[in-house]
Amino acid sequence: MSKKTTSNNSEHAYSNAFYARQPIFNRMMKVWGYELFYRQNEDVDSAIYLDGFKATMEVMASLALSPDDKFKSAKVIINFPEQAILEEIPFSMHPQNTVVQFTDPDEVSPEFLEMIIKVKDRGYTVSIDDFSAQYTNTELYMLADIMTLNISKLETSHISQYIQAIGGLKGKFLAKNIESEEQFASLKTLDFSYYQGYFFKRPKTEVVRKISSNEMLRFNLMEMINNDDIDLGELSRTIEKDVSLSVRLLNLLNSPAYGLTAKMSSIQQAVVYLGGDQLRHWLRVVLLTDMKQPGKSAELTILSLQRAKVMESLNAISADVKPDERLFLVGLFSLLDAMLELPMSRVVQLLSALDDTIRYTLDGRETKFWPWLTLIEAMEKSDWDTVGAMAATLDLEASDIMKCYKEAMEWANTVLTCV
Repeated sequence: MSKKTTSNNSEHAYSNAFYARQPIFNRMMKVWGYELFYRQNEDVDSAIYLDGFKATMEVMASLALSPDDKFKSAKVIINFPEQAILEEIPFSMHPQNTVVQFTDPDEVSPEFLEMIIKVKDRGYTVSIDDFSAQYTNTELYMLADIMTLNISKLETSHISQYIQAIGGLKGKFLAKNIESEEQFASLKTLDFSYYQGYFFKRPKTEVVRKISSNEMLRFNLMEMINNDDIDLGELSRTIEKDVSLSVRLLNLLNSPAYGLTAKMSSIQQAVVYLGGDQLRHWLRVVLLTDMKQPGKSAELTILSLQRAKVMESLNAISADVKPDERLFLVGLFSLLDAMLELPMSRVVQLLSALDDTIRYTLDGRETKFWPWLTLIEAMEKSDWDTVGAMAATLDLEASDIMKCYKEAMEWANTVLTCV
């Protein structure tokens, strides 16, 4: 259902996912929410699918990856097939801004009615799409917060009849598929609270990166090793799920460099032998290397390691700033957005176990680590005015900066040959 990119017969670690969003306006012509639609690629204008349940799941998965801040302040309307509602799929979304929408059914089963009551009790907004004013569905209508009328399928003279057909309804009405100014003008005289259609804006297709399960596992590992209280047992079990990591860890410990008299034969043994600190260092380098997307230059990995090392080294010689090991992580993770082809705002969400100061620095905020990262970025751009300003702020000498930078370059190249 999503478009996968392949190169040299090897599948990328990610795929693109697609959905379209169309704004819904209130009577003040302010955006109240967005309805989301499934799209199989970015070039189509409408949804083509055979499995409504799977299409809904695709939309929900794509929404979870979307960096769009609009969804934080507006309602998100998702269409759920009856099967998805019965299986409690809507409960994976946050009730505060999620509108659970379903097509007005020909027949309402007791199980479905009971589930809609449960949806309401959990705090979700309930919307009935293609409201058809069937008296047999009155009990269901009484639960709805919104009833949507498809204007393109109704004669203008019949619209008010649908609105008034069933008395005592507490929900509000939404007019969708408005295509002209004349239609909108006539609808404004009726009891509609919300408006939607091509007259205002066509659905815009968004493209988001899907993170593979293997990639997600490595983010989980990254979070584990960034926790002060590392659980070696859980860490062992997570590493065991990744064949490549497992093989490399055992090969490392069984190499002549370690000179072990007995061969290391299990991940649990290897983890215990290395211990938390050494294992953290090794895993950070390996995970960073593996996160580089196919087709991306290894230079990004080298540059990340350089940044980490030079920030650590300069911090150690700064007269005014106490040594802080978190600076190494700021440098190490500072290019993850380019390496993963994700916005940095999304990257820091995935690294939620990181210290907030690290996350805020990576996301571009002016923290106490910001001058360090700014200094390194200015070095890479040969922006000597900024380098001078940041060096003065951090009480660093130009000769020390150049010396640490040269040493960091050599260190980064050496480390990568050992991974």
